[in-house]
Amino acid sequence: MAELRVTSTGTIKLFESDDTSSVTIASPASLGGDRTITLPDANVDLTEVNTMPLANLDIDGGTDIGANIADSDLLIIDDGAGGTNRKTAASRIKTYVGAGAGAFDIGNLNIDGGTDIGAAITDSDLFIIDDGAGGTNRKTAASRLKTYIGGGTLVEVAQSSISAGSSTAAVEFSNIFSSSYNSYFVRIGKIRFAGDTSLQMRFYSDTGTTEESNSFYNYVRYGLNNSGAREDNTGDGADRFYLTATLDYDQPADGGATGHFYIDNPLANSSFSVTTHGQFVYRDNGNAWNGLNFGGKFSGSSARYGFKLYGSSNVEYADITVYGVAP
Repeated sequence: MAELRVTSTGTIKLFESDDTSSVTIASPASLGGDRTITLPDANVDLTEVNTMPLANLDIDGGTDIGANIADSDLLIIDDGAGGTNRKTAASRIKTYVGAGAGAFDIGNLNIDGGTDIGAAITDSDLFIIDDGAGGTNRKTAASRLKTYIGGGTLVEVAQSSISAGSSTAAVEFSNIFSSSYNSYFVRIGKIRFAGDTSLQMRFYSDTGTTEESNSFYNYVRYGLNNSGAREDNTGDGADRFYLTATLDYDQPADGGATGHFYIDNPLANSSFSVTTHGQFVYRDNGNAWNGLNFGGKFSGSSARYGFKLYGSSNVEYADITVYGVAP
């Protein structure tokens, strides 16, 4: 049987009967101070005690690693949650989370639950790109996409939709020109008036709706109708652009005008004239179908900030979009 002995130094030893092995309980002197050992309340066979409850593990007072976790660092893991504790290298976590090759697998990226941007994509928005398909991920601004697809991208800056049967004096685009674009593209899906009138245009001289009404407008338009008759008109020192001849209003199905035109250098920060050029199709008030080209110049040197489209009758329908032309 085992024997409990007290040595000459005050240490207590629990010996096996054959003196081949022992358990030593150090004296307070050798410990440097008193120590308290608390045993469980219930009867416990100490020879069977080889685990410690997780709640008794105190890591708060441990020494911090003081460095980033490395692949070779070790963690303790309950293997299969079966009570058998093992060591595992931190490198194994990469495999578990899908980053065994040093990066997260694209299949593990879940964007469905992300918050939508809630706005149009702008030049400063960022994307993630694999640089050269070599595994090195970089950020890239959305503006770089324009270079990749060849430039000349149209960026919507304003849109006007006037529902059928309305009555408004003009389609106004105020304070839309800026230094961001040197050119603008205006798409006219349709503009229709409540009476026979030509399609006219004036610039705005401020960020509001103050019209440039001086005699600085110069223009020329030319085309043909479906009977072969010419449609020509010019203006030298006019107080507005006349983009078309008189439009027919009494045929809603194909009345009004459709077309597009460019506005180049509208802001004119360096005293340049602004030019316009485009094409229109329409039914005139003689019920002839017309197609024409238009070119114009506004020679005033002050800045322009917007424009309006109008006629001698009110607008009853319009679908018009203005785009900035990115370089």
